[in-house]
Amino acid sequence: GKYPTAWDDVLHQAEVARDQERMSTSTSRVVETWHLGNFVWAITRRPEQHGDLLKRAVDAIQQEQEATIVLLVLLKINPSTMVRRRATFQTSAMAFQDEEVDASKLAKATGEKLDQMLGEHDFCFPHGKLPVLKLDNNQDGEEALNDTV
Repeated sequence: GKYPTAWDDVLHQAEVARDQERMSTSTSRVVETWHLGNFVWAITRRPEQHGDLLKRAVDAIQQEQEATIVLLVLLKINPSTMVRRRATFQTSAMAFQDEEVDASKLAKATGEKLDQMLGEHDFCFPHGKLPVLKLDNNQDGEEALNDTV
């Protein structure tokens, strides 16, 4: 689908603001997707801006690493689960042009592509590589929580 370029910029700024707010409270938090997931989704649609998008994601993560320990939780989700949840819970503000096609693109970007990139040199930080916890996120409800925890 076609997305407004400004969406990625608005999302990045919201994530950075949330990071800064967390730093002022000295609390821990869990953030789904966060900067790296947003980055791989953005370059799927804007590959010509790979360098700039990568730099801002890495800069934001480095700032967070200076203040706290960062653990990336990578939620593995398949396209059919994504489409089902979007239809059932309507929690995403991001409009898809074609639910099936765009869910497949997003799942590939935040799954395979992010997994591959995490193994590459692009994501080495001054404080070392990001520790990654990978979770299957295709189940719903209490059963999923009991299986994960």
